[in-house]
Amino acid sequence: MCKGCCLGLIKFGTFLQPFFLVLIRVFWGILLLQTGLGKFYNLESVAAFFTSLHIPLPLVCAYLVAFIETVGGLFIVIGLIARFVSIFITIVMITALFTAHLPAIQVLFINPLIFSTQAPVPFLMMSLIILASALDCFH
Repeated sequence: MCKGCCLGLIKFGTFLQPFFLVLIRVFWGILLLQTGLGKFYNLESVAAFFTSLHIPLPLVCAYLVAFIETVGGLFIVIGLIARFVSIFITIVMITALFTAHLPAIQVLFINPLIFSTQAPVPFLMMSLIILASALDCFH
């Protein structure tokens, strides 16, 4: 490939980067918002699931996770304090992986496909991308 083509491709990618980052933020923010609302609508079953995982104060934790996912998703969609919110989302997703999805963590290096298909993984990756990128509208 010629040097001019490579430079043109880099320039084009650099031009598109903010648009794709906003697209990622809005898409995953909406999904996270929906996930949080789903937890709010089913708090008793979420608390029962947390109880089965031996999570202390399961109803309080169910409210907390639903709140973080709902409000966090909304803030990520509008780009308001998205980096700050992504810290809490990262904590929630890592906690989910080490509680509800522990078997996938245990076989991470043996069968990474099992780990990569766990529900918290895309949300964790999204929160880390937001944390590492300037995706806030007001930063």
